[in-house]
Amino acid sequence: MKEKVLWVGILLVLISNIGNYIFFQSKQLEEPIFLDHYITKEIYDEQHEVQLTFYYLTNKKDPDTVSYAEVNEVMLHPENNAWMWFDNHQQPRVHYEQEYSHYYLMAATFRVPVDMLSLEAGDSWSFENINVYFSNGQQVADIGKVKITKLNRANEGFDFRMSGSSHRGVNVITAREKLNIVDIQLPFAEEISNDIAMKVDSDNEQIKEEFDYHQTRSDSAGDDLQIAWKDVPGIELTQDVFPITLEKDGWIKISTKLSDNRISFFDFSMSVIGETESGEEIIGQSHILDHPYLESEDVQELINKKGGGTK
Repeated sequence: MKEKVLWVGILLVLISNIGNYIFFQSKQLEEPIFLDHYITKEIYDEQHEVQLTFYYLTNKKDPDTVSYAEVNEVMLHPENNAWMWFDNHQQPRVHYEQEYSHYYLMAATFRVPVDMLSLEAGDSWSFENINVYFSNGQQVADIGKVKITKLNRANEGFDFRMSGSSHRGVNVITAREKLNIVDIQLPFAEEISNDIAMKVDSDNEQIKEEFDYHQTRSDSAGDDLQIAWKDVPGIELTQDVFPITLEKDGWIKISTKLSDNRISFFDFSMSVIGETESGEEIIGQSHILDHPYLESEDVQELINKKGGGTK
């Protein structure tokens, strides 16, 4: 009787181990999955390189690391291959952005030499896919959209003063001369329209008063970022708000709110388009940079969105 109970116990342990192994294997990715990235970079005179960072999900067991990548026949090497570090016992540890039960979220950063792109003023270098060569093989990765543009002018006509948090931002802008703001443009508008909201406030005196107040009290600098979005002053950018006339040294405030639920990486410039009294167009640019913090359910959504990819 005791022997029979023993064998039943052994059988149950074997079944449990087999079940755990099958479940573990079902969670393993066939290949790394990249987040969607929406990136613009502007190249100015005397600039020698552009930095690009891409984030990807990989198995926690035997994580994949990027050896190099190729985009439009341009070879890119990671900024450093220090994907591992050593603890106090000299045991290797993986360098990751976030950790989950079965996966790591990791990053690969590349520095692209400008002279490799051969761009003239006004030219752009765009791509949506890259050939990534991992430590265990090659993969064509859908990474979202990237656009690098060679500019022949910097911000003109505007002075930007900016503050922000992980999902909220405020741009306070002053005009160097009298002008009309005729548009505010975002790149990839169709793709990101559901993930960003914007408000424009042109109450000149109130904006200046608030800015001066914040300058004297460091503990209040983030007040605009703490209040509910519905209470943020301004008109939604979806409404007809242009043109907005600014006198010389006039003030305007642009508030932005990014979706808390998105699983994409933002690193792009917002363009403020102005027109002077003489009819000259001026363009001021302010950067939006935000890396989402992914919960476990976001990871599963990413896997489902990118076609599964599990073994």
